[in-house]
Amino acid sequence: MSRRRGWCGSIPDGPDLKTELDPRLQRGLTARITTTYAPDERLGLWVPARMAEVYETQSGTITGEATYTNFRRFETEVRFLGVK
Repeated sequence: MSRRRGWCGSIPDGPDLKTELDPRLQRGLTARITTTYAPDERLGLWVPARMAEVYETQSGTITGEATYTNFRRFETEVRFLGVK
């Protein structure tokens, strides 16, 4: 079973929106994945801006961080041919 949390608040530069996931992995291994979202003015949407991961094992801690930029909108169109 995993635990999920989400919250929004206020920081000096503007609103703050985050989600946190604590997946239940195997015995002796825990994880926490936190994603921070930010508004993208060009798209008019909140997008993931940063993801931080922390894994605790019996032999130590593993951390990772990713930042996301340059979001683009993609569109597609579907046409059904020969459908009756």
